[in-house]
Amino acid sequence: MADPEEKRAALNAEAERLERERLQREREVVVPRFSPNAGAEQRLGRALRQRWMLVVAIAGFVVGGMLMLSPATGASAPNPIGFPFALAGLVALAGFLSGPLRFRRWEASLPFKLQGWEQVLSLNQAVSKARLEVVFKDTAAPEATLRELARARLGEHTRLEDGALVNADLDIQPANGPTARWLQHAVNEVLLEVHQAYAIERVRLTALHTVDFAEQSGD
Repeated sequence: MADPEEKRAALNAEAERLERERLQREREVVVPRFSPNAGAEQRLGRALRQRWMLVVAIAGFVVGGMLMLSPATGASAPNPIGFPFALAGLVALAGFLSGPLRFRRWEASLPFKLQGWEQVLSLNQAVSKARLEVVFKDTAAPEATLRELARARLGEHTRLEDGALVNADLDIQPANGPTARWLQHAVNEVLLEVHQAYAIERVRLTALHTVDFAEQSGD
């Protein structure tokens, strides 16, 4: 098993490699853009549910229902071809409704504390700029390492400010789903790997700027 110094050296080397690749890409191409009056609990649920799953569920029920109501030639029973569509709709609906539960299970599985996410995701305004503060147990990861990992894996709109990850270009949607997805992406793609070399004690999500939810959302 590699000791902490070997893990740190490997992580720093990976960040240096990513920096070299980024500089090479910047010489050749433009970096593409990277693209998450109800009560607090309802707003939190809306932020943690994948809306596309609801669309798939509705489509599955509609298509499946239409097919089942159109019996096959010479048959009086429902057309069985509609059942797979209806089943797909049922699975998608279950996935949509279980979004908050799946997020909480993910949060509970993390090797460090994740704080502030419930308060931020349940805000009655859309978060357009968010910050992830990382507190290490002892030795902090070099800022250059964090910066390159974030730039390579989270996109140009996530940057390092005073040792924290900041996204100032979150999409404005009817719920704070973009913030939830950015939070999970940052933890899964950057912080879990950093934690293996530089132990993280806690991570706190804060909203740095909010705006009214888009009126054209239809909600």
